[in-house]
Amino acid sequence: MARKKRPEPTDAELRLLHPLWNHGPMRLSELCDRLAQEGSPLATTTVATVLRVMREKGFVKRRSLKGQVTWAAAEDRSTTSNRFLKGLTQRLFDGSTKNLISHLVKEGDLSATERAEIRELLTQIRKDDEPLDT
Repeated sequence: MARKKRPEPTDAELRLLHPLWNHGPMRLSELCDRLAQEGSPLATTTVATVLRVMREKGFVKRRSLKGQVTWAAAEDRSTTSNRFLKGLTQRLFDGSTKNLISHLVKEGDLSATERAEIRELLTQIRKDDEPLDT
């Protein structure tokens, strides 16, 4: 019986998705090597089990070509991030993106540079929203 799809991956699943997003499809051994290089080694059997569960949930795709099995993220990082943030915003901030952003700005540990970048982003958004003179 297939597991119910979750709207967002668990921490363990994200640990496997990051290298797949950053480096593209990989064989199981390559993924295990990549995790070890990044300082978070896992046993091959653990990675295989998590990948199987992730496939059932629709987070990864398995492809077999000429006897080589590769694993890839089923969707890009942006799509997963958007769904994850939408669920978080619904659960913690009553669906208000403004409240989420306000919380991040007020409670986040932002540097002066990051605050300046956010101001510039808001300025650019404001300019993009202004009607063109005709």
